[in-house]
Amino acid sequence: MTLRLVHYSDLEIAYDDPAAVGRLVTAIAAERTADTVVIGTGDNTAPGALALARDGQQAYPFFEHLDPAVDVLGNHDFDFGVFRARKHVSETPQAWLGANLYEAPSDAASEKDSSACEQFGGLSPWTVVETDCYRVGIVGVVHPETDLMNPRAADLDVRPVIPAARESIAAVQKQNVDVTVLASHVGSGGQDGPSGRELADQLDVAAVLDGHDHEPTVDRAADGTPYARPGKGAGTITVVALDPGSGDAAASDSTVATVERLSTDGYDPEPVIVNVLTEQAESAGLTEVVRTVSPPIDCAPRAVDAAESRVGNLVTDAFRAEAAADMAFIAPEGIRAQPALAGDVTLWDLHALVPFGGDLVSLSVSGAEVKSLVELLAFDHVDAAPDWTFSHVSGLQLTYDETTQTVIEATVDGEPIDPDRTYRIGTSQYYVDNEMLFPVLSADDIVDRHRPQYEVIADYVRQVPELPQLEGRVQWINDS
Repeated sequence: MTLRLVHYSDLEIAYDDPAAVGRLVTAIAAERTADTVVIGTGDNTAPGALALARDGQQAYPFFEHLDPAVDVLGNHDFDFGVFRARKHVSETPQAWLGANLYEAPSDAASEKDSSACEQFGGLSPWTVVETDCYRVGIVGVVHPETDLMNPRAADLDVRPVIPAARESIAAVQKQNVDVTVLASHVGSGGQDGPSGRELADQLDVAAVLDGHDHEPTVDRAADGTPYARPGKGAGTITVVALDPGSGDAAASDSTVATVERLSTDGYDPEPVIVNVLTEQAESAGLTEVVRTVSPPIDCAPRAVDAAESRVGNLVTDAFRAEAAADMAFIAPEGIRAQPALAGDVTLWDLHALVPFGGDLVSLSVSGAEVKSLVELLAFDHVDAAPDWTFSHVSGLQLTYDETTQTVIEATVDGEPIDPDRTYRIGTSQYYVDNEMLFPVLSADDIVDRHRPQYEVIADYVRQVPELPQLEGRVQWINDS
């Protein structure tokens, strides 16, 4: 009998499209047998507009209906803080794994004695799942930079991935398992941590099921160990089929029958899930029509991740107006892709554009620092980002040379940036708290705190006489 590992990950804003989540449930049900293990690999509670309204609990009916075996905590599963993340772990049916995630060291657990730390609330490093024919050992690991990527997880103790994984793999393989699997939320890794693909190369497991990065991937290590990542949202699952050997859990004793990526398109949505998500949105007031929009505003991936676009102008103009700022910006991935804003646009549609709980802040920054900031607006310096990603701006006018990957001209309201002047900038507090993306900014630069970003955007759309058009804010040279 074939053992099947059915894998979903990074649902994120998928809950804002109930039919998509309904199709995911139906697709997984179609792949399920008595020897199937369903596995999630993080960011399955947040972000999203419905997630904001429900503090991530919108996912609970999905988990209860699907009944997955395991999940791991992604960086966005901490969007509502560690207390809420603990509730996700304790109040949902799956086993949550995290071999390298611990509570913050206490006075009794110094840097030299981290063994006194406890596993993050409710997590286990590994578990054993029994199907009709097999005992499956599953080890889970979180991203090595979880505490850096999400300021609300900053006080947690995140340990190196490979030593923690190896220790847990050795432990679970003593439990008379037929096969061992790694569930990870690692993606392309970090400066000091391995990628999911490298985990498949280095660890003694039969398969690595990964999340975090949003590009779907099906691959194999040199020894044939499959590495699978379904990508973002509910549109894709991965399925690994194994024929375990004589009971030894080593990967070399398991024959990989198939490793494939399957689309959920074409499946009928599970009506129970569609109804409950829709009811949650209605109860939260998200179905209120805010404005009729015509012509449509494109919110496809290229439009949200590469300036200039109308949706980028909309968001940054809203920021700039609220903050009474000289300029405003938002980074790629700060705006989330969705269907175009067209016709009757609801609060749900607008909250889903920037579905994060952080506030808009005003910063006071010198012209010299603005010049340094401008060089970081192109995301060539972020390894996981495609070369074409570029931040959206308001008040700034930029010319970017794609060949040299440099900003060759930058002005503020048509005037050269004055290094001796102080400028007011409106942006997300996240870019101040997270030192990885824009290290030139600091908490000391904050002069005002405003409302949550999604509220600012919705009110701007409700009130502004005309929605922004394209203005030539970002000019590309040698754009392919």
